[in-house]
Amino acid sequence: MSTLQLFYGALITPVSLTAYRALPHALLAVSRDTGDIAWLEDDVPAGALQDALARHGLLAEEVDIVELKLGEFLMPGFVDTHIVRAPFLCISYV
Repeated sequence: MSTLQLFYGALITPVSLTAYRALPHALLAVSRDTGDIAWLEDDVPAGALQDALARHGLLAEEVDIVELKLGEFLMPGFVDTHIVRAPFLCISYV
């Protein structure tokens, strides 16, 4: 089993306090050991998943890929603290 957990689908990531990137076909690799983001491919059409995995030395049969459904998305680093006055908090957690 791979030490990575892969997620494929929409991803929204902040680039500053006032801007973000919306990536509808992202491939995100997260370390199972640490929870850190190992790598990210920005724009991977479904037909190019094998090629994206190969660039990282992986085979589809060796990894577990969670494919997000329509309307689902990930926001790496966002933690909802449920505290109204708390500032935006970013950590490496998915």
